Amino acid sequence: MPAPVSESFCAGPNILAVSQTLAIRELIRDCLQADNFLLAEAETTADVIQYLQNHLPALILLDATGPNQTGLALCRWLQAELPVNKTAILVLIGEQDNTIEQAFSAGANDFVTMPINPVVLQHRIHLLLRNQLTTALLAQNQENLAAAQRIAALGSWEWDLRSGEMEWSAQVFDLLDYTEGEIAPSLEAWLAKISPSTNKTFRKLLEHCLAEGSAFDSVLTIVCQNGDQRFLQAKGEIVRYNQLNVLMRGILQDVTGQRYTEERLRFLASFDPLTGLCNRQQFIRQLDDHIQNDSREPKLAAIIHLGLDRFKRINQSLGHEAADALLTAVAGRLAMVSRSESRHVAAGRQAPGFELARWGGDEFVLLGTGLRSALDAAKLARRLLSEIASPYQIDDQTITVAATLGIVIYPNDGDNAIDLLKNAYTAMRYAKTATPGSYSFYAPVMNEQALLNFSLENDLRFAIERDELAPYYQAKVDMQGNIIGAEMLLRWLHPQYGLILPEKFIYLAEESGHITAISEWLLQTAGEQLHQWAQLGIDNIGLALNLSPLHIDHISLPLAIEQSIQLSGVNSHLLELELTEGTLLKNRQTTLERLTTLKNKGVNLAIDDFGTGYSSLSYLARFPIDTVKIDRSFLQNTANAADLNIIRAIIALAHTLNMRVVAEGVETQEQAELLRKEGCDYMQGFLYGVPVPAAEFTARLLAARTLPTQSGCSGACQT
Repeated sequence: MPAPVSESFCAGPNILAVSQTLAIRELIRDCLQADNFLLAEAETTADVIQYLQNHLPALILLDATGPNQTGLALCRWLQAELPVNKTAILVLIGEQDNTIEQAFSAGANDFVTMPINPVVLQHRIHLLLRNQLTTALLAQNQENLAAAQRIAALGSWEWDLRSGEMEWSAQVFDLLDYTEGEIAPSLEAWLAKISPSTNKTFRKLLEHCLAEGSAFDSVLTIVCQNGDQRFLQAKGEIVRYNQLNVLMRGILQDVTGQRYTEERLRFLASFDPLTGLCNRQQFIRQLDDHIQNDSREPKLAAIIHLGLDRFKRINQSLGHEAADALLTAVAGRLAMVSRSESRHVAAGRQAPGFELARWGGDEFVLLGTGLRSALDAAKLARRLLSEIASPYQIDDQTITVAATLGIVIYPNDGDNAIDLLKNAYTAMRYAKTATPGSYSFYAPVMNEQALLNFSLENDLRFAIERDELAPYYQAKVDMQGNIIGAEMLLRWLHPQYGLILPEKFIYLAEESGHITAISEWLLQTAGEQLHQWAQLGIDNIGLALNLSPLHIDHISLPLAIEQSIQLSGVNSHLLELELTEGTLLKNRQTTLERLTTLKNKGVNLAIDDFGTGYSSLSYLARFPIDTVKIDRSFLQNTANAADLNIIRAIIALAHTLNMRVVAEGVETQEQAELLRKEGCDYMQGFLYGVPVPAAEFTARLLAARTLPTQSGCSGACQT
């Protein structure tokens, strides 16, 4: 059993006294009683082993005077098993014993001869413990330094210029992609890891530093065994003695992450991170360079500003990740067209140039040089539109998207980058208003329209609170001419520009984000109007209104519908929402779920302008549609057999699916008679009244349910 730890000593450095002789242990105890030591005693090797399982002494006093050198054998075992630099070993040897050399060989740190001199023993113990503490602190500092170098990916090296020998810290081996012990540190071993592109330069740098006695600071490219590159910053300085260079020392530090970060920052300064195309700043620099280099004899060039149509809706419906994937795919097609056009143009005339950039959001710009005329720009625009319009496969979904382009010709439309780009954007905005999905060349008059649009967009945000929006109502009648409902049409009574029709400002509301507020205002107004009619005894007149596709997708729509119904206090079937065919085809599953929710609230759903879009039996049967509205264009030429057959087919199809049919744009008695003959359910058009304000339409309802026809009314009656 191990000897018990003496409890008479205060806590302090832990000392283990090992001797088979009780008298020696007692003598050691007496010598150390006055010192602040924690003393434990062990008699046998087994006692020592058991003690060391739970304790690590700062000093072991080991009696080596016994027979068969068992003490020295234990000393060798302790030297092998104890942690390095943690425990000192002091051996006790006989005065005439020739074991001093053997003791040191066995791992002893010091010795004391027998018989024990208490003063000498105390002195040797204090000296050993002080040295042990110093050694432990030095080891800890070295360990901390190694850890710091490892964390900082930094290593230190020394090069003896007289012998040529080098010393590397452990981290240098790792930085140079060597295993410590795999190779002897040397300059050639270091240089062997440097890439050929920087090897010669670094050799010359070292030669210069040795000749001048100066320091160096350089970034080296290291080629690792797996082929990866690593960037190391090497710093070194000369140590001189008696005017001679005797030593060069320095550090190596891994700056790969920093280097890649710097390269990334340089990339982001000129390129778009999503598509890899030039960014706006880089494109402007390229355009400026082209203009400056071309200033003496300006050659024809085109700047095309391209904007995707209704991209915000795709973003809202499919999410940002799918939208980003679509933008990347569009950028790839634009780049492909640019490369193809470059080869085509180069084959026939002067060297062309096609610079492509992402302008921001869903917009791109392209600079095309080497063109013969504006016709070349038009051909390029048509090809761009065609390529973009082809379907995209994004996350197992087939997506189609259209684009609108604005084109300016240099130097005709501007002689500096700012004006050219502004005019190209103006042309694109003008085309989005006039003919979305196509292209338009810039004309000075577009700037006037751009200023008007800017003014309208600013005023639109205050239109509701200033009570400038007004509902107009157009009658919907049955085949006998009785008013069975009305369509609510939005008008903007602008204080400066007068009455503005929706096609002049709705797209501005959609792009500026005001459309949701306007749609909610329409629903609220519809509820108020139905409530007012009910109070006047008009409780069976339905009210239809158009909502923007952006609001159909908005999460607030069901709540807005419910509030409108509650406000009116009338049957929800009196409210009808008119949707376009395109609305149904975008993100079909989500749209189906949204419309089913509305249908469950009792709201009627109608397809507006049927026959002009993507008419399909599959979606017509799938969605909960109540009414189909025949587009007015089919009534313009009923003498045309094709148009007449389309009208008949729509009516037959809708009735087969238990849907009602409304014909829009009825202007003449002949058209009305034809529709009655074909079995159309309801009609709407100038023959039965132009859109009028609420008060006038309400008065008409109160006066009579049957309106006199307005013979001779044509398209000129439109308001």
